[in-house]
Amino acid sequence: MKNSKKKVLQNCAPHEINKVPKKVKDQLKPIVQKLLNQCSNSKVLSRKLEWDEMKTNYALLQTIQELEKKYHFPVTDRSEHWEKFYEWCSEHGAKFSCVKVKKISDGNFGVVAEEDIKEHEPFLTIPRKMMMSEISAKNSKLGPLISKDPILQHMPNIQLAMHLLMEYLNPDSFWKPYISILPSTFDTVLYFTLEELQELQGSPVLDEVFKILRSVARQYCYFFQLFQNDSYAKSLNIGQYFTYDLYRWAVSAVMTRQNVIPTADGSQQVTSLVPFFDMCNHINGKLPLLRAISQLECDEIW
Repeated sequence: MKNSKKKVLQNCAPHEINKVPKKVKDQLKPIVQKLLNQCSNSKVLSRKLEWDEMKTNYALLQTIQELEKKYHFPVTDRSEHWEKFYEWCSEHGAKFSCVKVKKISDGNFGVVAEEDIKEHEPFLTIPRKMMMSEISAKNSKLGPLISKDPILQHMPNIQLAMHLLMEYLNPDSFWKPYISILPSTFDTVLYFTLEELQELQGSPVLDEVFKILRSVARQYCYFFQLFQNDSYAKSLNIGQYFTYDLYRWAVSAVMTRQNVIPTADGSQQVTSLVPFFDMCNHINGKLPLLRAISQLECDEIW
């Protein structure tokens, strides 16, 4: 958690040099266990004690990051991948003729209309098969682990983050063109420095921030151990590359981009990442937002 502006990974196929060696994992084990104990047995009785606990957790995470930093993935420029993303969208049935993604400020990208769009006129159509969701996660190699792991079963956002991680690490992933245009870092609290956290002292949001930091640190520790000890989890392509920075990236991507979408039969709502649509600052249309069961259409934007 050293530098909120530092980009530590992005969109590069995994190589041997990115694998965390057993020797390093052995060094990490006692630190991870200590952090897990801290996060799992938190009994904060005052704001000062809570802050002291946060500093202890932060220091442990810094030690973990220092040990893992050699195995981070190199950063690539998002702007280099948009054309392939557009090609992938078109190839799989997305319709976006009157909008484009453009750099809008501070290196950020957003959807911009290239012509006037009439009210209630769909400007973006994304087929369901392009979405990453709880359903695609359960239908992937992650499915058997989801079916038996209580955290993945009951936390769809974590399920989706782990699905994103697995696809990120798969150089032949169907979603590679989408994953390649995701940001390499985020402005979530998971990237805050200790100094930035200190600026929240006295703010009513601080309790929630501490809960998020504690929860994600605990999840990292849990999955670190799961990928070491569970035979099926070890067979997936995640554990050998698993780091705190990689995990907070996936969690932050889901945290900032997730949408809840009806299933094809309308029987339930599922947490999803919807390529292209997740670049919009949007106001939901007056249903027919889902105008057909196999695709998502968006008809308002601001």
